Amino acid sequence: MFDPKLPTASRQHEQVYRTFEWINTVVELSAALLFLIGSLMFFSEDWLGTGIWLFVLGSAAFAVRPVLTLVREVRLARIPLTPDQRQAGLSR
Repeated sequence: MFDPKLPTASRQHEQVYRTFEWINTVVELSAALLFLIGSLMFFSEDWLGTGIWLFVLGSAAFAVRPVLTLVREVRLARIPLTPDQRQAGLSR
């Protein structure tokens, strides 16, 4: 796991890697927007409670990212390698 060459070992590896990169990007953008909107809500007493909840949701979204990275690496490691790929130094 966490072999920097593994994401490009095969088309299937590339597809899994690209899919998880897309999901990570969506999660990060969502977290950033939740924090930004939550920050703006702190300027109004009426929106303070909602702003706090947006901060909590943004924090949860940031916490999801390392979990997605770990799941991606496990998925990549489970894709079988050919003997040539193993001989070339790719590891699972």
